[in-house]
Order: sequence, then structure tokens, then C-alpha cells
Amino acid sequence: MLLPCVLAAMTLSPLAAAQEAKIRIGLIASLSGKPDTAAGESMRGAARTFVLEINRQGGFLGRQVELVEKDDQSNAGQTSVLTRELIEKDKVVAVIGLSDTASAMQAAPVCQEARIPLLLTAASGNVLPQSWMPPALPDSFVFRVAASDSVQQEALLHDILDKRKITAIALLHDQSPEGLAGKESLLNEMTRRHVQPVVTVSLGQGPHDGSALLRQINSAGARMVLVYGKPATAAMVADQLQRSRFVLPMAGSAALATRSFTSLARDSAEGVRMPLSYLEHDSARSKQFTQSYQQSNGGRSAPAAAIAAQTYDALQILRAAVQQAQTTEPEKIRDALEDLQGEVQGTLISRYQKPFSRYEHDAISAGMLVIAEFWRGQVRFSYREDAAAAVEFRARKGRTEETAK
Repeated sequence: MLLPCVLAAMTLSPLAAAQEAKIRIGLIASLSGKPDTAAGESMRGAARTFVLEINRQGGFLGRQVELVEKDDQSNAGQTSVLTRELIEKDKVVAVIGLSDTASAMQAAPVCQEARIPLLLTAASGNVLPQSWMPPALPDSFVFRVAASDSVQQEALLHDILDKRKITAIALLHDQSPEGLAGKESLLNEMTRRHVQPVVTVSLGQGPHDGSALLRQINSAGARMVLVYGKPATAAMVADQLQRSRFVLPMAGSAALATRSFTSLARDSAEGVRMPLSYLEHDSARSKQFTQSYQQSNGGRSAPAAAIAAQTYDALQILRAAVQQAQTTEPEKIRDALEDLQGEVQGTLISRYQKPFSRYEHDAISAGMLVIAEFWRGQVRFSYREDAAAAVEFRARKGRTEETAK
């Protein structure tokens, strides 16, 4: 009588094994090397938090989720190799992360060729939709849950021009890819707003003559300084502004909210503003995420809270797509991402009603950003109304009425 039972068990075991096979998601982040690894650590920490939570809830389609982590060591040249490894060896159903635009530009063609969804959660460069996202590729597998340079600058200029009524802007940038791309994007947005910088200064590599730079800014009549480039460049400018008698407000990209900037700027960061999709606040959801993140990461907080939130939300969007598709087949996941039905639940920034479409693969718009600033070493909301509304989910919006003029 035992033999039929044994044979039945042997017959069923491959099916049972298949049902129990874990669903793999690949993460690529800069976790070592230079520059600072705050973005990569935040992505990894948020992804680990999500996987721990979702597996407690039963995983995807009744299967446990496994995070396969890869460190590109802050070297974009390694990214394409790591992406292929995730797809061909590790058999992931999607890839998330990428700490910067240079790395994202290496991963995008690999995922596109393999037809595997790529969800970017930090890379902000406008070159991505120009090359690998709609409308450049209407059959694109590249999605982004992060604020692009143009979206960030739209929010920044709305704050500077419309709220603070400052039009005399000095634009400073370095020669890094981030600095050059940010400068071009900002000039385009300012042209659209019918305003131009009173002075544009290109900062070379190495030490700068701070006194000469400040005289140039002051003689141009600047009343505001916008800085684009590496966080070290912004920290240098912030330090020189603090030391001078030309005390001017300063702002820059979301990268200024990371440890890369604050560890160098220190007290000089006080008052510096940047646009963010998320910062920790007093809502129950925010507190819950902060607690879960710390529990999943040895008691440590996210060094870049906005990037952590973007990564966490990207995974919640991916979960919703898998649930809707009822399969882990990558092409069907992509199709579901482009046509999600209903609100995405469990997120931090927004509930994302249709975050993507066939012709729009950027989930975050200017209307979803808030302006934040450093105050006594902490990042806080610049406006009380934003802090008061933080408990509400921000919906995707187009250009504001003011910036559309």
C-alpha cells in the first residue's frame, strides 16, 4: 500500500517545487566606491523592507519574492554586465534601482533587448525619455518612479519665480554629466518661463577662487543661486556663500537632500532648498514605513528618504502589475504596468492611478513634489501648507496653472 503513495508523492513533487519557486527581482545600486552611496543604500534598504513585508503577506501570486542585489561599485561601466547577469543567470522578472543616469543608460538597452521591465528609482536625467522611454520607443520596457530633471526644475522655478518672486538668478554648474545636463534642462525651462539667468558660471574641476566667484555673482545683481552638478560642488558653493557678506538663498536638485551633500556642507547647508517627492512626516503611514525600514536594516534610517520612498513605491506598483497580469511573464507585466486598473495601495508618495501609459513612463510629475529645506541639520517642509497636506496622497498633475503661463 505504501508504493502508490510514494509514487504519487514523486509525481507531485515537481509541481509543488514549481509552485514554491521564488519570484526574483533584481536590484542594481551603487553600494561601494565613489561618490557617496546614500542613494544605493536607500534603494537597497527600501527594497529589503518591501520584500520582507510582501513575503509576510504571501508574496506575489502565492509565491515568495527574492531580492537579487548587485553592487555596480559606482562604476557605470559595470552596469550592463550586471544587468545581463540578473536576466540570464538569475532569471529575474524585473530590474529596479540604478543610482544615477549614467548607470541607467547602460541598463536600459539590456532590459529593452531582453524585454524585461526596468523600474528606475533615482536616475533623473532627461536623456532617458529621449533615448529609451516613450515617445522615443513606444514599445519601451523602461519605467521611472523618480522626478526627472525637468520635473524638478519646474517645481523649483514655481517656488522661486511664483512664490518667492525672485527673477535675478545665478546659475552655477560643474562639468560633470549631472551639471551639464542640469544646466541645459534648466535653461530650457527658464526659456519656457520667459526668464534667463543674470549670470551662468561654469565651475571647473579642482579648487575654485571663491572670492572671484562671489564678486561675479554679486556684480550681476543675482538674488538667488541655483547649483547643478556633483554634491561636492554644491557644498563648496554653499560654504562660500555662508562665509561671504553676499548672503544669497541657494537651491538645487533633489540630490542635495542626501548625505553626499550634507556630510560636506555641514552648517553651510542651512536654508538650502530642493524639490522632493517625499520626506518623513507625522502621518501614520510615514511613521510605519520609517519603523519598518529601520527594523529591516539593523536600526538604520534611510540616508535619502525620497529615494527610499520611490523605490518602495516602484515595488508596490510592480506588485500591482503582477497581480493584475496574474503571471510573472515579463511582457505581460509590462503591459499591466502601462494599464493599471484602480489605485495602487500601500504606497508612500501617491496611490498612483494609472502611473504609466503606453506613451508615458514617468510616474512622478511636478505637482507631486514639495519644496524642502535644511533647518538645524534636518530636512523639513519649506511651507506649512505642504506639511499640513503631507498626510494626503499627491495625485499626478500636469504643469501648474502658474507655470503654464
